[in-house]
Amino acid sequence: VRIAALRAVGLLGGPDAVAILVPAAQSPGSEVAAAARESLVRLRGDAAAAALRAGASSGDGASRAFHLSL
Repeated sequence: VRIAALRAVGLLGGPDAVAILVPAAQSPGSEVAAAARESLVRLRGDAAAAALRAGASSGDGASRAFHLSL
């Protein structure tokens, strides 16, 4: 159910979805992480892209690297 929910967020979500998907995507080696990463890539719109760019320029080094890897 969690994987289906993360996929739905990727299809329907906007900039607020980034805050939901990033922590799930950083779970190492899980199906949940893979679904969250796929959803992050699917996000559309300027606001979602801006939220991802903001994450790439703030936070700790690991967080910035993760955002840049998308």
